[in-house]
Amino acid sequence: MKLTTGAIGRRARTIAAAAVILLTAGLAGAVTTTSAGANPIGSCGSVSKFTMTFNTGGDDLRYNSEVIVGIKVSYLAQPIPLKPVFGQFPNHTTKVKADITFATTGQTVNSCYIRGQHLTLVSHSTVWEGPDNWDMNSFDIVGYTSAGVVKYQHSSGPGAPRFRFTQSNPTLVLNDWA
Repeated sequence: MKLTTGAIGRRARTIAAAAVILLTAGLAGAVTTTSAGANPIGSCGSVSKFTMTFNTGGDDLRYNSEVIVGIKVSYLAQPIPLKPVFGQFPNHTTKVKADITFATTGQTVNSCYIRGQHLTLVSHSTVWEGPDNWDMNSFDIVGYTSAGVVKYQHSSGPGAPRFRFTQSNPTLVLNDWA
């Protein structure tokens, strides 16, 4: 399944996504940090787009929820937000692939400065549903230049679940070993 963001409300979602990343990254007890294998590929390159693969565990990501991925770089304190990835991710080890660019159009980062990712669940509760929780079994990301050349890859490693996103713990920080 290839997920995309629609034109309606894109700017509002991007601003909200950046605000959520900045706010949730600083909340004590609301951020879990782990290390995972990652590498720049070959020589350094200007990465402008990413393909992410999410494997969902025993709990789904609802259609009215989203995952905001931020790219950590060595020279900034806060991650750089990508466009949000919207549910639905059905449960029971479903694999979902998403092709995503930066929230700011035309932005790039040098692959040799990427140090990890922040993944944040944003739950949009409705009258008939409470806040969303989500089990993620694994997360993989590949960064590409505008010409489609792979310059970065990262794998969180498997788990059952690898991480459970909840309202009290909505953010997973994946640090590269490098």
